[in-house]
Amino acid sequence: MASFVYKCPQCRGKFSWSKDLPEPKVCPLPNCDYAYAERDDNVIYMPALISAQTKSVDSVGRSIMDGSVQRQEMAAQLAGTSVEDMASLKITNLNDRNDTQFAVSEVNNPVSTFMQQNKVGGFQGNNGLGFSQTVSTAENPKDRNTGLKSLLGMKQHHTEISRGSAVSDRPALELSNPLYRRRI
Repeated sequence: MASFVYKCPQCRGKFSWSKDLPEPKVCPLPNCDYAYAERDDNVIYMPALISAQTKSVDSVGRSIMDGSVQRQEMAAQLAGTSVEDMASLKITNLNDRNDTQFAVSEVNNPVSTFMQQNKVGGFQGNNGLGFSQTVSTAENPKDRNTGLKSLLGMKQHHTEISRGSAVSDRPALELSNPLYRRRI
C-alpha cells in the first residue's frame, strides 16, 4: 500500500498517509492541534519537489553568490569606499542552464564588442611593443618598470617562502607537473 509523507506546518513533524484515504483535515501527531484549511479549486498548488541533489546544486550557487557579497564588502573596506561602489563585484545572475559553457553571464561591454568585431584575442606578435616604449622612461624613477619590479619581487618572495625549492616562472602550475614530488 503506497503512502505519502506529509509535514505539518505547525509542529514540523512528518507523518505517512495512505494515498487511498482522503487528505488529512487535522495533524494526527500527538500534542498538535493544527487543522488544514480547505483547498481552493481555483488555486494551482505546487508540490515541494526538492531532493538532496537539487539542494546541493542550489547550495553551491547560493554559496557563490554569498561569497561574492563578502568579496564586495572586503574590496570596499580595502579601497576605503562604500559597498555600493563595489556593486559590480556582486554576483546576482548565475546561469544555471545546461546549454551554456559558463555559469556567469556573458560580458557585453565596449571592450568585448571591439574584440568580437576585430577578432582580436589580446596582444599578438609585436602589437604590444608600441605600448611598452614609455614603461622604462617614466618621469618618476620609482614608476619605471613597475610591472617588472613587482614580478621580480613576487619571485623573490616565492623563493624565500619555499626555501629555494620552487623558483619557476609559473609557481601555481608546479603541483600539476607529472614529475612533482610532494615534500615530506
